[in-house]
Amino acid sequence: MRADAPDEGRYVTKAEYWANYYTHEDASYEWNNGYLEAKPLSTLNQYRLFLWFLKLLHEYVTFYDNAELMSLETGFTMIIPDPDVPGDSKEVVRKPDLAVILRTNSVQWGEHDHSYQGICDLCVESLSDSNSAVILRDTKIKKSEYAFAGVQEYY
Repeated sequence: MRADAPDEGRYVTKAEYWANYYTHEDASYEWNNGYLEAKPLSTLNQYRLFLWFLKLLHEYVTFYDNAELMSLETGFTMIIPDPDVPGDSKEVVRKPDLAVILRTNSVQWGEHDHSYQGICDLCVESLSDSNSAVILRDTKIKKSEYAFAGVQEYY
């Protein structure tokens, strides 16, 4: 358990998540079918890589004026297959480190929205190297979740 994320693994309803944990003051949590998952803390190198992606995507979007960038702990909901219950689905709220929503996306991110109601077109996650479970979540689990939900690109 991380000292800065004491509620990691706690079961909460989706309503409790949105009310109490989506913008939690001590830690950043995602919601996985009722359970809180703490987002890993970044290293200096991960932050530098995030800034590089942000600059690159910002310049592209500014030049082509074809998308909005999303970050700053903004989440979106996906319905995906539940690997623990074959044939069933589950709901997750993910907060990609950086995301792109194309202007051609049927759901746009509203100027005053604190979460995104559609499926992002591109998601970028800084890979944590803190432990093998978090590495698996970033490289395999989230990748498959994003792909199933319709995210077109994932880095």
